Amino acid sequence: MIYNLFISILIFTFFILLGAQMTREIPLNRHSKIKTKILYGLSGSFMNFAFTILEIEDSIFFINSGFMSVILIYNYGGIISASITGLCVIIYLLLKAGFSSLIIFLSLVLLISFVLIAISEKFFSNRWKRWSSWLFVLILVNISLVYYNKDYFPDLLKNIIVTSLTGIFIFHLIKYLESTQTLFVKYKTEALYDYLTGLKNSRSFDIQFNKVAEESKLTNQSVAVLMIDIDFFKNINDTYGHEVGDKILKEFGSILKTNCHINDVVSRIGGEEFCLIIYCGKEKALIIGETIRKAVEEYEFYNKKNDKIHITVSIGIAVYPDTTSKINDLRSNADDAVYLAKHQGRNKVCII
Repeated sequence: MIYNLFISILIFTFFILLGAQMTREIPLNRHSKIKTKILYGLSGSFMNFAFTILEIEDSIFFINSGFMSVILIYNYGGIISASITGLCVIIYLLLKAGFSSLIIFLSLVLLISFVLIAISEKFFSNRWKRWSSWLFVLILVNISLVYYNKDYFPDLLKNIIVTSLTGIFIFHLIKYLESTQTLFVKYKTEALYDYLTGLKNSRSFDIQFNKVAEESKLTNQSVAVLMIDIDFFKNINDTYGHEVGDKILKEFGSILKTNCHINDVVSRIGGEEFCLIIYCGKEKALIIGETIRKAVEEYEFYNKKNDKIHITVSIGIAVYPDTTSKINDLRSNADDAVYLAKHQGRNKVCII
């Protein structure tokens, strides 16, 4: 029993950790693409093949492991992934032992198990209760196997203990991995995105700019950098408070995203400083800059008392290779253009 327990935990741990690593960036869930669910369902069958390598495929333990794999895959990918895993288990048994009453019996038990698992998911919102109900279904599978063949009875208690301990271990392992995965996504988002506006932050902008610069050197593709600074923003904070100022920054970020293409890089690089990277030439960059300037000028912001607030922006533009032959100078040139716009009275678009 100890050997079976050790092997069971070892194999499931390996595949769970492997799956967690493979889906770290985009976690698998019920809303994942069908292709992803199919691949995950097929991967569930490999867990069972791992048991055959250790030469325990002829035991009832293999059947238990197969059903445990189905439950594990169901937890992540839902009915589609679990059905594929279950089908692979049945096909393997069919190829190994041939068509028999046991195969028919296991197929029927698997179908009933799916129904019971789906029902339990509807009734139990608590995750531990839901997982416990799935383990209970697995225990019922063991009991049904004894009903099918009384020769399995001496190992019934051992199989129930191994199944229960393995299931409990898997539950806590999954819970731990999902918590660490959530933290990973959270910290990664905080490292690359501005917490207030949801735009890319200064660090993310630098990464994107370096990437764009390398690509443009190779392809000689036109790239524009638009530096945007909100005029007299300090006065807004001093007059209406930082809470209203933050609200304006959020809405201003939305204006930028609305007036940019999905492939454009939109970043907040400072308090009231924003920067865009756009694949375009000088003329289009000027049009985009003027569109943004006008959209901000006409937009109505509101304070807590519902009073209208109007703001303006100064925009500086630099374009490679139209205004500079050195792509690494784009940001500093765009910054100089912003100062020129402010010097000329603000609420202007200037290009250097």
